[in-house]
Amino acid sequence: MKVKVFGLLKKYTGNKDVIEIEIDSEKKVGDIIGSLNIPENNVYIIEKNGNPVGRDTRVNNDDQIALIPLLSGG
Repeated sequence: MKVKVFGLLKKYTGNKDVIEIEIDSEKKVGDIIGSLNIPENNVYIIEKNGNPVGRDTRVNNDDQIALIPLLSGG
């Protein structure tokens, strides 16, 4: 599965935009976030295949998820 990471969350992935991981069974998005050692409260928006989802959404190897932090600035 592909995990796209945006903004400040890249500091948890070695500054990589896209991480490819293999999961052995269907998992929840929250499990994927935890496996990447990203603090869940740092993830504001989660998308699965381009659609907004929650942390309890199930994913498999065919899916692509995007993790987006809360944006700030002006």
